Amino acid sequence: MDAAPLLDPKNDAVFKRLFAGAPHLLAELINAVRSSEPPLTVVEILNPEITPEDLSGKQIILDILARDPEGKLYNVEMQVRAHRAWTARSAFYLARAFTGQLRQGDDYTTLKPAIAIHLLDFALFEDEDQAIWCFELRDREQRDVRLGEELQFNLIELPKADRLGAGGPALAAWVAFLKHWQEEQRMSEINYPPVKEAMDRIRDMSGDMLAWHEATRRMIAIMDEKQFRKEAVEEGLAEGREEGRAEGLAEGLAEGKAEGRAEGRAEGRTEGRAEGRAEGRVEGRAEGRVEGRVEGRVEGRIEGKAALLQRMLTHRFGELEPRHQERLLSASTEEIERWADALLEADSIVAVIGE
Repeated sequence: MDAAPLLDPKNDAVFKRLFAGAPHLLAELINAVRSSEPPLTVVEILNPEITPEDLSGKQIILDILARDPEGKLYNVEMQVRAHRAWTARSAFYLARAFTGQLRQGDDYTTLKPAIAIHLLDFALFEDEDQAIWCFELRDREQRDVRLGEELQFNLIELPKADRLGAGGPALAAWVAFLKHWQEEQRMSEINYPPVKEAMDRIRDMSGDMLAWHEATRRMIAIMDEKQFRKEAVEEGLAEGREEGRAEGLAEGLAEGKAEGRAEGRAEGRTEGRAEGRAEGRVEGRAEGRVEGRVEGRVEGRIEGKAALLQRMLTHRFGELEPRHQERLLSASTEEIERWADALLEADSIVAVIGE
C-alpha cells in the first residue's frame, strides 16, 4: 500500500499542530532562529487549541504563543502570503501579546519581553543577499544603543534563506525541512535530530484523518480568501474605470471649455488687432488728410506772407542776401508780422530782420 502523501508543514494548521504538540521542537526552532541568545530548554504553549473558527477564518493566521521559564513570550507564525497590511498586523499582534501580560493592579515591572518569530514563504524585502532579519528598539544613529529588550521581531524569508544557505546548521536544517519536506533524498541527508523528529511527526500526521481535515479546511479558506480578493479587485477595477470615465468626461468638458475660451480670446485678440489696424488705417488716413489740409493751409499762409514781405524788402532795400532769404523762409507767422510792422520805419534790412 502506498504511503499517504505528506502534509505541508507550511500550512499554518499543520505547522501549529506540529509544534504545539511538541513544545521541545518549538524550543529548538526558536533556538535556531535566535542562535546568539542562551538556548531554551522548555516552553509552555499558551494557545495549543485549533478551533473550527480558526480553520475557516480567512483573515486569521494560526500563530503559536509560547512562554519560556523566565516568562518571555514568543509569537511564532508560519506565513505563506503577503498583504498590504502585513507589517501593521504583525506589529499589532506582538504589541497585544506584550500588553496582554498586565492584569489589574500589576505594575510595568512585571512585563516580560515579547519576541516574534515569523517564517515567511515569500520575500518581504528587495535585498537579495539577506534573508534573516531582527528588528529591535534601537537608536537610529547609534545602532549599538538599544532602548530595551521588550520587543523583538525576527523574520526569516524562507525562499532566500534556502537559496543562500543562510543561518547556522540548525536553522538551515529547519529551512530545508519547510521547503523540501517532500524530497525524500534531501530529507535523508539531514542529520539534525529535531528536524528528523519533526519529519517523523509529519509522516504520522499525514496518516491522521483529523489532521488532513484541518489542513484541507485551512487550504480552502485561504483559497477562498484569494478568490474573494481577486473578485474584489476586479470589481474595484471595473467600478474605478466607470468612475474614471465619468470623471474624465467632466474634466474633459471643463478643460475643453477653458481651452476654447483661451483659444477664442486669442483668436479674438488677433482678429481685433487686424480689424483695429484696418480701421485705424482708414481713420488715420482721414485724420491725416484733415490734418494735412490744415497744416498745408497754415504753411501756405506763412509762405505767402513771407513772399509778400520779401517783395516789400526787395522793393525798399534792393536784392536780399542769401542769409536774409533763409531767415525769411524759416520765420514764423509772428516773426513775419513783426518784421512787416518794423519795415514802416526801418532804414535798412538789418533794422528789420537783424543780421
